[in-house]
Amino acid sequence: FLVEQNWHLFSTWAENSYTIEYNANGGTCSVDDVTTAYTADVTLNDGAALSRTGYKFLGWYAGEELLSKEATINFVATEDRALTAKFISFDDYQHILVESTETNLGEEVVVTLVIKNNPGIAGLVVSLNYNADVLTLIGAENGTLFSGFAWAENMLWDEAFNVTEDGVLATLTFAVAEGAEIGDYTIEVIVHECYDENAEVVDLETISGTITVNDAPDIMYGDVNGDGEINAKDAAKLKKY
Repeated sequence: FLVEQNWHLFSTWAENSYTIEYNANGGTCSVDDVTTAYTADVTLNDGAALSRTGYKFLGWYAGEELLSKEATINFVATEDRALTAKFISFDDYQHILVESTETNLGEEVVVTLVIKNNPGIAGLVVSLNYNADVLTLIGAENGTLFSGFAWAENMLWDEAFNVTEDGVLATLTFAVAEGAEIGDYTIEVIVHECYDENAEVVDLETISGTITVNDAPDIMYGDVNGDGEINAKDAAKLKKY
């Protein structure tokens, strides 16, 4: 343009905004997309809140780029991002499984802990979380994987026979209160320490199990064979003894 006088020119800038898209990838809860300004700090949605039965949450990925194995992470927005939650099946990942079982009110029940996909565990310390008003832990027996075992508030294993072997970690005996409500009671394993032969930390997931408590069956005195009737068959069976 033709300059015929003094000019004061100012630039005007519009701040870019970017969209962060989330793909829960089979997770049962939704994660909302967000729009954020250029260079703004963005906190990823909490991937730990995603529930996908039988899978471990590995982290948020942008394509093949892992942003973090942690559930949340801060990063600076400089472009649109499409983030995908990635999981791995517990069938392919190391974990302790609490095998579910059932029993009746006032009875004892055995719960088995097993290790699957053992990555090389030489030592392990765990505790249990369960409803102590209903369940009382009255016994714990070592499984087939370690020669060293102790239990009190926590359970400790060491001196593994074969650090990569899968199998029974322990069998636990619980007594069920007679006055408890019928229903399912969760047994959760909490890992405090897990290490390999070089004393390096090993990541180990857990899958909780349940004890299903049923009402105690009615007792029919004289029903020796348990068919719900008292008759000559019961008398015949008694004669055998």
